[in-house]
Amino acid sequence: MAKSKTERTAETVNEIIQDRIIRHGVFLERYKTHEVREIVGFLNTHVERDLVRKLRDVASDELTRSRVNKLRPQISQIVRDGYAVMHKKLEPELIQFGAQEAAWNARMLRQVMPIEFSVVSPSVAAVREIVRNQPIHGKMVKEWFAELAPRTAGKVNQQIMIGFVEGEGMDAITRRIRGTRAKKYSDGILNTSRREVDAIVRTSIAGVSDNVRQETYEQNTDLIKAVEWVATLDAPRRRSTKSGNRGKMIRSGTCIACGALDGRVFALDEGPRAPLHPNCRCSRVPITKSWKELGMDAKEAPAGTRASMDGQVPEALTYGKWLRRQGAKNPQVVHDALGKTKGRLFMEGKLTIRDFVDDRSRILTLKELGYAD
Repeated sequence: MAKSKTERTAETVNEIIQDRIIRHGVFLERYKTHEVREIVGFLNTHVERDLVRKLRDVASDELTRSRVNKLRPQISQIVRDGYAVMHKKLEPELIQFGAQEAAWNARMLRQVMPIEFSVVSPSVAAVREIVRNQPIHGKMVKEWFAELAPRTAGKVNQQIMIGFVEGEGMDAITRRIRGTRAKKYSDGILNTSRREVDAIVRTSIAGVSDNVRQETYEQNTDLIKAVEWVATLDAPRRRSTKSGNRGKMIRSGTCIACGALDGRVFALDEGPRAPLHPNCRCSRVPITKSWKELGMDAKEAPAGTRASMDGQVPEALTYGKWLRRQGAKNPQVVHDALGKTKGRLFMEGKLTIRDFVDDRSRILTLKELGYAD
């Protein structure tokens, strides 16, 4: 439910901005899932289909070295073409998404300001340039797909060579590549490729979102002075088993590096950029200037809005505080997130979350922390 103007002015502008961006993150996760289904769906229905068809074409023939040598480049071409199409399908979606994100960020900033401000939004041309040529976690989206294609082809060709050397038939080789219907094809080496494509799509969307926000912030430096890193607060989850065992970890939750950054404030041209790692769900939230920093006397502002532009970072529950609360109720949550020894040191107050990483967000070992046996 939208807050009334009276409720809004009881909060600072930066509190309202943080709240809206966190809620907007729910939409982003849904959108990521939708795009993953589209792109991975193409991998399943086209790339995998063409690979299996090619493998079945030679299933009735004796698998000789000459046939293997002829088949391998054909497999590589199928994968390379398929991944090129996946990137071609994703890029216009990212441009459209980026344009919508640019409009949303500008509209949100205008709406939360207590008085009318002019907020500049990146153009569609700027968004297109961001999507095509702005790196995400160190690489452009096209580079992620270009590098993944030969890796996938290499895995498939490796299985073909193993089968040939061990005298297997093509049906057995195909099952190892594709997987089995009984296990919903999760046991084939192509399932690893599905997970990799999933990660690329989610990371690309997160990167475009952050890059568009950065462009918006830089175009509005008369209003915005800094950004705050806001991590998603959740714990690792385990898959339950019928035997009642704790089960296998299936999602890492908030990583140590992201948790250590939670709540930190950086100048617009400093600090790490989101996503910090593949599948990162963190956000960088803008911090607006105070009335004084805007060159205005707060007394000149409407009475109900004078306290709302204080330029302060919102009071928030950081990952470290949240994790300590969870650990007080269930120590296993901390052990799953940090490891047994680091978790114990954290709960004993000997180390904070920020102690676990260096100034480049690299997770430190126990030896580097001075606690190795």
